[in-house]
Amino acid sequence: PGRAFTAEEKARLLAEAAKLRSKNMYPAFVVDMNCGLRDKELRELTWRQVDLVDTRTLTVGKSKTDAGTGRVIPPNETVLAALEQHAVWYLKRFRECKPEWYVFPAGKGQPSDPTKPVSTLGTSWDKIRQKAGVVGRWHDNRHTLVTELAESGAGDEVIMSIAGHVSRAMLSR
Repeated sequence: PGRAFTAEEKARLLAEAAKLRSKNMYPAFVVDMNCGLRDKELRELTWRQVDLVDTRTLTVGKSKTDAGTGRVIPPNETVLAALEQHAVWYLKRFRECKPEWYVFPAGKGQPSDPTKPVSTLGTSWDKIRQKAGVVGRWHDNRHTLVTELAESGAGDEVIMSIAGHVSRAMLSR
């Protein structure tokens, strides 16, 4: 079973993610913690799916569920700021930002191939967790978002649409 991180744990995790050498981890963690994407949805996110200017939305691509595929998430200011900073770094690194390129590109140590998605965030996640002294899985970021939405009074339909849940049973779980 999953668990939700406390506000203090989230702060420690974010602080450790910001210290990593890899330029993928901090923005990926911010997006995941605030948008509740599944691992594959996050890793395979392309710039075509991110609109930082007009609609200021993030559109999920292929998902585990039909309800998850194509869902539109309105990122908060924290996510927008992290993605804007990431885009600046990305343009310096790759000299352009093609719509079909991955937001979190592949590469050992540092991202080096924007035409391929990062294969895993697990190694970096393990480092972050250990340094922050937090127990939990990457997927617990989704549990944290769903819990925070529920505690803030968001309705089941809103939570299900953001998380891409098909049923109330899955939401309850």
